[in-house]
Amino acid sequence: MKKLLLASTALVATAGVASAQDIALSGMAEMGIFGGSDTDTQYFTDVDVTFTMSGEADNGLTFGASIDLDESDGSNSTCTIVDAAGLGDNAAGGTDICVSNGASGAFGAATQGGESIFVSFGGATLTMGDTDGALDARVPEMALAGGSLADDETTHVGFDAGEAFEGGLLNDGDGQIARFDYAFGAVTASFSAEQEMNGADDSDDIYAVGLSYATNLSGVDLNAGIGYQAQEDEAEVVSVAVTGGFANGLSLGLTYSSWNLDDNNTSLPGVDDANHVGVGIGYEMNALAVGLNYGIYTVDEDDTLEGYGLAATYDLGGGFELRAGYSYNETDIGGTEDDFDTFSLGARMNF
Repeated sequence: MKKLLLASTALVATAGVASAQDIALSGMAEMGIFGGSDTDTQYFTDVDVTFTMSGEADNGLTFGASIDLDESDGSNSTCTIVDAAGLGDNAAGGTDICVSNGASGAFGAATQGGESIFVSFGGATLTMGDTDGALDARVPEMALAGGSLADDETTHVGFDAGEAFEGGLLNDGDGQIARFDYAFGAVTASFSAEQEMNGADDSDDIYAVGLSYATNLSGVDLNAGIGYQAQEDEAEVVSVAVTGGFANGLSLGLTYSSWNLDDNNTSLPGVDDANHVGVGIGYEMNALAVGLNYGIYTVDEDDTLEGYGLAATYDLGGGFELRAGYSYNETDIGGTEDDFDTFSLGARMNF
């Protein structure tokens, strides 16, 4: 059936466009349970489909696009971001509450709905749409092995995903990002800009630069990155991280970020500065992969948000995996302490 779908898709897509070279369809499905101390245990089911297209011009320039239908569906819906005094969704334990009343933004010129488009020549690549900013792209994260259904290991309040600016989590960017990468040897440099809502005010655009270095050093797969990101009159952040993968399946990582918020910022009024420290460890052996990470945000030297996440994957082959995840979260904001945990358990199928 998969081969038939691919052939049919390619036939329809290339019927009027002779230059299209490759159109691929991939997907995944997940089933299981999830819950936690603040969430009733319940079923977990999720399906996602991604279309990927690529081609090459006569001069060697390559180009392509992809669309994630899971992110595309209803991407113009009305959403309210709930942020409980932290730095973005993760740091605050915040949640996007959306009403599915919008069409896909992927098919509108001024909106973004899960699509990304790129052109590349030599070591230079320009990507636009649903893509990472320069800091996020170049600074490695601490989820080093394994995976869970509900992303417990990357959604706890102490995890730094490098995307607090992206999609307007700190202000009103619209999630449309343009990023330029240039790779030379083991070094990749990136510059990105995310526009303010539909380009309404370019003085509020979000800019970022990043630099990464990846090499094998005495048998260790080393990946180091540094990035800077800022939005005028709101905030700026510097982030650095390094990870190392060893031949025995062990991997280790360390990250640090420093935030400086403008006195008149509208995103987190009253917050002046913050920092984040995170560590990660992973281990892979044959079909088993296990990862553990810990992180803590310190806000204005008084408030803290910390947590750790655990993820485990067992690969049964053929694209079928068993997955388990757990996170513990603890906050101390304005003298009020709280803690909660989450878990998920089930299977993932990759197609």
